[in-house]
Amino acid sequence: MYLSNTSNKVKDLFERFEQFKNTTKFEVCIYLFEEWNNGLINERNEINPSTTDEDFEIFKPTNVGLSEHFAHSIGMLLLGIMNNFTESHQKLSDDLLTINLDDDSKQWLSTFEKLDFSEKIDVIGELLIRYDNEELFEGLYHFPVLSEDDAFNVALNIKDYKNRIFGGNEETDFPYEIVD
Repeated sequence: MYLSNTSNKVKDLFERFEQFKNTTKFEVCIYLFEEWNNGLINERNEINPSTTDEDFEIFKPTNVGLSEHFAHSIGMLLLGIMNNFTESHQKLSDDLLTINLDDDSKQWLSTFEKLDFSEKIDVIGELLIRYDNEELFEGLYHFPVLSEDDAFNVALNIKDYKNRIFGGNEETDFPYEIVD
């Protein structure tokens, strides 16, 4: 775990994630990045938040200084890598990533959906840090750079976003631990 100030639920979720084979990790990541891209990570756990008249916080890539379709770009990239390096051959249909999830992915994502808003933001942050540090998948390295900012700066932006939304200050200046 890179994030230093997160819940035990998030830490436990990533302990399970680390046990998965790469195909399952790809499925989870693609699903979550598409969910993030589509504004489905929000404080009310709304399935389609853009159709409500209510005003509530929706976590989007633009909230942390990334492009509007940043998360979709990651999903597309991961889909291509997954199809090249695994036996799975998922497809793109109508500019939407649709994937068939295995049982492990479904269970992990079900647990993710039960997390609170802040914890879901932490999961996205941890995935981005692991991607940037080439530790998201076992035995796969040299992924393309996705942003002008490295994961450290994105993690700082996420920390600032969470402080704006939830108030308070975290004790450390670093949003994640530096591991030797």
